[in-house]
Amino acid sequence: MATTPSSGVQQKDTTFTKIFVGGLPYHTSDESLREFFQQFGDIEEAVVITDRQTGKSRGYGFVSVSLLFLCIMLPQQ
Repeated sequence: MATTPSSGVQQKDTTFTKIFVGGLPYHTSDESLREFFQQFGDIEEAVVITDRQTGKSRGYGFVSVSLLFLCIMLPQQ
C-alpha cells in the first residue's frame, strides 16, 4: 500500500482492480451500479461520477473489485 505524504493515510493500489464503466444511464446510482456488478463477484466499491455543481451523473463510474474476483473471472474469458 502506498502512503500519501500530506495525510499519512495508506491507499491501496487499484491498478488492476478498478474498472472504468462508461455509457451509464444518467439515473444510475452508486447502489444500482454495485447491485449490477455483485452478480459477478465481490465488489469493494462502486462510484458513479457526478458533476460538482449540479450533482447529476456524468454517465460514467468506477467499480473496484477484489483480487479474488479477478482470479475467478479472467481465466474464463
